[in-house]
Formats: sequence, structure tokens, C-alpha cells
Amino acid sequence: MLVHHVVPYLETGGVQNLLLELCPRLSKLDCETQIVCTVSPGPLYRHAELSGIQVFSVNDARPKDRGLSWIQPKVVLRLARHFRHHRPDIVQTHLFPAAVVGRIAARIAKTPVIIDTMHSTYSWKDRKFGVLLLDRFLAARTDKILCNSKSVELFTQMQLRLPAHKMETLHLGIDTRKFRPLPREEIHAFKGHLGFSDHDIVLGCAARLVPHKRIMDAISVLTVLGQKYSKLRLLVVGDGPMRNDLEQETRRHAVSRRVSFVGEQQGMCSFYNAMDVFLQTSEREGFGLAMVEAMACGVPVVAANVGAIPEIVGEAGCGILFPVGSIEAIAGAVESLLDSVELRRTIIAKALASVSERFDIEVMTKKLMTFYRDLCNRKMGRNR
Repeated sequence: MLVHHVVPYLETGGVQNLLLELCPRLSKLDCETQIVCTVSPGPLYRHAELSGIQVFSVNDARPKDRGLSWIQPKVVLRLARHFRHHRPDIVQTHLFPAAVVGRIAARIAKTPVIIDTMHSTYSWKDRKFGVLLLDRFLAARTDKILCNSKSVELFTQMQLRLPAHKMETLHLGIDTRKFRPLPREEIHAFKGHLGFSDHDIVLGCAARLVPHKRIMDAISVLTVLGQKYSKLRLLVVGDGPMRNDLEQETRRHAVSRRVSFVGEQQGMCSFYNAMDVFLQTSEREGFGLAMVEAMACGVPVVAANVGAIPEIVGEAGCGILFPVGSIEAIAGAVESLLDSVELRRTIIAKALASVSERFDIEVMTKKLMTFYRDLCNRKMGRNR
């Protein structure tokens, strides 16, 4: 079986990182894969090559505009030629502009199976009616829409007006060998490297610094609880356009010495292990991969009750949920974890068990392979 995954480019991001983990594992199950970039190879191209993943790029230069200018006839034609030459059994598209050109090209090339992957709730399409009509038109001509959570599936089904049989949900997975609780001495050494003492209590966030992630809420919680917990600190991993605003906010609240902004990082396991509580403050979340990684590292999670979060955390009781934007509720949840060793242990134990059973990437890879085979068998049976 040959599967082509179509993305805009290989930048650092949840979708691209997941593909770099999935493709080598699929190859062990007799599924050859190729990542096809519609814009440019991107900064993770070398990483993909070193992992033995084939990468093809339609263009060599990434345009400045991240919007719909990516959807160009020449890109569609180049993709169609590529698909005709390699004859993949499945074309699976990811992220909207790549999903448009990828699906059109796959139809032109008469690819047997076309899958679009929904990783989030793209509500912006509702404000661009022509875009929404185009997506509905293509979705009706797509064999399956694969979603990373039931929340995303329900949203997508309603937005695109699709029948239930078009939809499928497959939870994302993480490498539990990479994300795991570390020995105490390693955690102590790494916290020292970050400038924390062994007595500091570290709240943590890992996210792109954009408005809907609501990192401001984490800073507000630090301000509220700072008097009760003199050793309370905040570690923010990630970067983005709001970084300067967030740093100014810490100065305005006179907590800048308690907050560490460390930018984007590799080797996230050590950063998660340095946290005493992980805060997921986002106002929308298609899955929450960073949250699952933190759970796998034995860090108790306090998360907003939105999107897929209740599905991931609430069902198994492996975290504490709060209403979006409620600083009082977040602070109360953090207090309960810091003041109760028993509650922390219970939540951590449930989270570790849940990740192992539901969110291990080896489990996900096997389920994805079964999904591919079943879909190809049904499609080929209909076409005989």
C-alpha cells in the first residue's frame, strides 16, 4: 500500500511532527508513505530525510501570504502529475489550503481513495461563505473525513453537512518512550538548568503564543496565587506573535521574575517533568496533544472544558476541568492539587493509565492501518 500525505510544508507544528512519527511506523506495517508539500519542504525536511521518509515538494519557495493564495492551478496540475506517476492507493490531506489542492489533484489523477484529515474546529470558514461552499463541495467527493476527536467530528459533520458514514474518529497518539516520568535527580538537575530551585512550584504551559491559547489566564492565576505560594513560578514553552504582549503583562502585574519564557523547544519531556501542574487554558482545542504529552510525563493537568478536552481528560478523571476564562476556577483547581498529595497521585495514576491505553502512537498506528485497509477494500469492492 502507498499513501501520500499532503501538507503545506514541513514546519514545526502538531500535524507535521505527528507525520514524522507515523510514517516510519507505517512502513513497518507494509505501508509505504510519502509526504507531499504544496508550498515548500520547510525546516523539518532534513529531519524527515534522516528518518527515511520520502518528501516531495511542488514549490521551492514559501509565499509570504499564509492564506488562500496557496490555492493555485499550477500547484493542482503539478500534484496531479505527481500522483499519476507514483499511483498512490490513498491520498490523505492535512490543513485547509493543502486539502483543497490535494483533493482536486487526487480526483484528476483518479486516486482510488481520498481522505481529508480534520485536526481542529475551523470556525473561520463560516465567515468566508465561498470557502465553506468549496469545502462542502470537496467533502462530498472525499471518501472519508478523518477527525482526531469526537468533538471535531461533530463540528465538522455539522459545518460541512455530511452524513455520518463519511466521518471517522481516530485519537492522536504519542511516543510513550519519549514522554515519560523522569527520575527525581534528572528533574532536579533540569530545573536547576532552567533557573528554578528544587523548592519552586512550577506551573507550566506549552503552546503557540496566540490569542485563543489564553496564556494571559495563566499569568493571572500566578498573580492570584502568588501571595499564598511564595515559591510559585510559571514556565511558558512556545513562541508566537503575542510573546511581547505577554512579557509586558508580567511586568504590569509585577511577576516578571516569576515567569520564564523559553520559546520553542525540542526534548519536551524534560520541560514537562519540570512542571508541577500543566495548564491548558485554550478557548478552543481540537485535541490537545501537548496536554497528553504532559499527562504521559506524570504531570497533573488543569484544563479548559472546551472542544475535545472533556473527551480526553474528563471521561477518565485524569485531570481537573474549568470553564474557559475563569481565573477563580483555575486558581481553585491548582490550589486543590498543590494542597492534596493524594489528589495529585490519583490524577497522575489515572492519566498514565489512560495515555497507555488510549493515546500510545503504536496503538494509533495499528488502528490507522486497519482503517486504511478497510477503506481500500470497501472502495475496491464497490468499483469491481
